[in-house]
Amino acid sequence: MEPIRKVALTGCDGYIGRELARELTKRGLLLTGIDRGHNESRHKSESTVLTDLSKPDEIDKITDALTETEVLFHLAAARTDWGLDYNGYHRDNVQATKNLIEAAKRAGVTKWVNFSTVGVFGPSHSGIDEDAPFNADTDYGITKAMAEQELHEAAEQEGWTVRTIRPSAVFSEHQPPNTNLYRLIEAIRRHRFVMIGNGSEIKTTSYLHNTVDAALWLYDDLKHGGIKAYNYIDEPRLTTREMIDFIRSELGMRTPLPRLPLGLIEPPARALDWIADRIGRDLPITAARIRKFCTATNFDSSRIREAGFQPRFSSYDALSRTVAWHLEQARR
Repeated sequence: MEPIRKVALTGCDGYIGRELARELTKRGLLLTGIDRGHNESRHKSESTVLTDLSKPDEIDKITDALTETEVLFHLAAARTDWGLDYNGYHRDNVQATKNLIEAAKRAGVTKWVNFSTVGVFGPSHSGIDEDAPFNADTDYGITKAMAEQELHEAAEQEGWTVRTIRPSAVFSEHQPPNTNLYRLIEAIRRHRFVMIGNGSEIKTTSYLHNTVDAALWLYDDLKHGGIKAYNYIDEPRLTTREMIDFIRSELGMRTPLPRLPLGLIEPPARALDWIADRIGRDLPITAARIRKFCTATNFDSSRIREAGFQPRFSSYDALSRTVAWHLEQARR
């Protein structure tokens, strides 16, 4: 009888982590979850280690958690777009990854599936692929690029096998309220949405279930060795206007959509930023979110498809399922 394979997952209690943990345990894998946020095992084959990856004095504890681990899924990261400065992102994304690398060396872990982001490339009007240079323009993207480089350099030195996945804006049913697509769908549903700009920029997305499927495909691909990174993007890629029109259609809306120019909205949004900073609250509208909404994020993930991965859901399927969930929640 083949022994049960042991895997570890950092960020096991996050939005993506919970879904990935479910799928890993479905495969019969022995899962060790590593997280600083929860205090009970959510899965019958999961043991959970509570620790802060960013603290050097926790490396011994992390090493113990990784003992006999065959594959390490690294998902833990700072993701919020409000209330965290560069030092916070660096601590949770770069220093945490450095500490995890050191623990993996001590524990003898040689295979990784690493979660990064297309944000390492910065904004893009053309569909850029994995060969593009890093050009991040946010603290999150900059520090995720640094963390990815730290891991890939360590992998080269140690002879490790690594697969890195770079999704775009991840969304799905049951998404948390702080995700961009949750805010967008709810604003439209509540008739609180105004179109800013003409919506011609492409905004790539990554449906949660497709993203987790892609990570599991990369897990299976580890048998081929080497260090590889793949973007993962849902298809077809939609413009902001196409996405919003489809969401409104799924919500049964037929009235004309109000529209305002970006130049008219930015000054009051900056004033709201000042207020939010003073009162210590994350307001729904910020200047950064408005700029992000009007910035193209057009990335290409042909490479992972050409390598053999085929997502189950199209962009339209994913949006339809997610909007249906929002409607169901609103009826409760």
